Amino acid sequence: MISKVGTRAAELVRSGIIAALLPVFLLYVFLDKPDYKIANATVGVVVPVAKVVGDGLTWPFRAIGSVARGIRELAAAQKENEELRARLYRALQRQNECDILAAEIQRLEGQIDLAREIPQKTIMARVIYDNTAFSRNTFMISKGTDAGVRTGMAVVSADGFLAGIVTDAHPDFAKVRGLSDAKSSIPVRVAGSGVYGFLTGGGTSPVFEFFSDQEFSPSRGIKLVSSGIKGNLPNGVPIGTVRRVGKKFAYVKLGAPPSKIHDVMVLVFDGNDGYK
Repeated sequence: MISKVGTRAAELVRSGIIAALLPVFLLYVFLDKPDYKIANATVGVVVPVAKVVGDGLTWPFRAIGSVARGIRELAAAQKENEELRARLYRALQRQNECDILAAEIQRLEGQIDLAREIPQKTIMARVIYDNTAFSRNTFMISKGTDAGVRTGMAVVSADGFLAGIVTDAHPDFAKVRGLSDAKSSIPVRVAGSGVYGFLTGGGTSPVFEFFSDQEFSPSRGIKLVSSGIKGNLPNGVPIGTVRRVGKKFAYVKLGAPPSKIHDVMVLVFDGNDGYK
């Protein structure tokens, strides 16, 4: 390493001496002995030598300039990187805000659906017997016609999900057909939209099908509510969510599965609400 530095220094010294002598030699050639042949021959030697001398003398400054330029470019790249990071962070914040807002809108739409029709009163009852064998899903409740229960009334679970429809009413009890019963078929709607369809019981898992919009494609997580078409059911009672999607149908996870129905409410509407 030391020998290389010494060699480099010796070259610089020789280059400096040659650079100092060249002006004297040129003045002598052009002023005292003006010989154009010598001058022309000298140009071929002087120019390359001058270039080598200039490169040798200026390489530290050029090296320092190159390093300074690299530092400036690195600083500019770091600044640009920080600006891009800040813009990405702001974009992610806006996306999160949009997601939160969309979820809030969906929640409010569900509440609006629930508030479209308010029952005149509710009749509290208990499940006293259930039958879920052989694609059946029916159960008996502890209230009947003496308490105001009528055939066709909607029955909801304690937390407000549609559990079934009264099919037979007696003085002290009533029979309810659950939504997963093989004979069950009720009109439903996608919450917060105008897409209608039917929920048919399959014995184990109800199916959402026969969509009113031919372009509609169901997706996991969408919520279903009763539609109130023809006045057979109150409008906007929560039913459940889509859990698995087929090509033109979707399997539905009920909000009130048969195994978890114990206490129920029978919804009573007056005639002006259109629910019969």
